[in-house]
Amino acid sequence: LSRPPIYGFLSRIPSLEVGVSRFDANISVGYMTRFQLGLLAMLAEDVQHLRQLREALALDWASLPWDTPRMRIPEPVAKGSGAWLRFPVIMQPNIREKLFESGAGLLGLSASYPFAVPEIPGVEPHLLLKAPCPVAERIACGIVTLPTHPGVTPAIRKAIVKALRKVGALQEG
Repeated sequence: LSRPPIYGFLSRIPSLEVGVSRFDANISVGYMTRFQLGLLAMLAEDVQHLRQLREALALDWASLPWDTPRMRIPEPVAKGSGAWLRFPVIMQPNIREKLFESGAGLLGLSASYPFAVPEIPGVEPHLLLKAPCPVAERIACGIVTLPTHPGVTPAIRKAIVKALRKVGALQEG
């Protein structure tokens, strides 16, 4: 599923609920099974390598000529700055809509947050205070995250850059 076209395709099947935000106050926490512990031990060897690959791609995304009056990217993006599970970009909602209408979701781009946390179904009874969150709502309707995992091949990266240029998220050049 880590290959962007496969994830993008599966995310378009509503019954799979890929990327759905769900609040569950009754989540259970327990011990790991022997299988999970074994898997963790196997993966631990690869974690540093994967972190370096993700960081390199995040730095690459950050170096693109973003149209900064219409976009916001994380600052500062420096070597050693983290694992970068995804690279977040906040864009004007109309640009985000055009991006996903163009099929960019099939390339591994994600809208990530459909709405601010207070709007997640079922969370309201657990809030200390129900108050408007205009900044969170603005971010939620404009955030797009770009993939940073090793499944992003040079061809997929090129296609993502082309899609971003097509909707005006990147400066020409």
